[in-house]
Amino acid sequence: LTSLQSRSDVLNFVRGNKPLFLMTLSESSLFNLPSLFDFLPDFKIINMIRRGIDVAYQIEEKGHYSNQQLLKPSHARLYYRTKYKGKVFYVPCWVDVKEKEKFLAYSLYERGLFFWCTLVGEMIESFEKLKNKKQLLTIKFEDLVENPEKMMRKANVFINANKPSSMTKTALHNIQNYRIVHRKAPELPDYLLVKTKEIYKYFKYEWN
Repeated sequence: LTSLQSRSDVLNFVRGNKPLFLMTLSESSLFNLPSLFDFLPDFKIINMIRRGIDVAYQIEEKGHYSNQQLLKPSHARLYYRTKYKGKVFYVPCWVDVKEKEKFLAYSLYERGLFFWCTLVGEMIESFEKLKNKKQLLTIKFEDLVENPEKMMRKANVFINANKPSSMTKTALHNIQNYRIVHRKAPELPDYLLVKTKEIYKYFKYEWN
């Protein structure tokens, strides 16, 4: 690749080698997935989903979105300032301004679940706008951990990479360190309960 000096060099390389271009999309990019197909019509998406209840417990354990973090954010993320109960909080940009007080009133666990509902809800909206649903593959985190080789083969076939690569071997090695922590949902506010159940149904997860 270091020998490529011009656009024509890149085009010739692509035509001659048919390389596989992989992109890891951030949470912000997911909200505008359909637009990617305007530039890359053969683009394929592998969506990894995990139970929201488990994600929220993990967020709670790590202290993400705690009052301490929102009063003095340490990460380079997008926030907006708002006053709540006499203090200035830095609310994550993915929280709609109309829902900021509801978000701040939630417990740490509930804030984690609210994050998951917001992110995955936006993803579902983008997925439903896709013209060709065959360009989307969803893999459940739980299936990946329970049967990593099978799920990696499924992903490789989906992107027409039938031969295991060094990336595949590295991924399989890393997955060995993962574990499934399936917990029951605590008592939830009505909004979070309804929203979470809707998403579980969409991805065919059993409730608790």
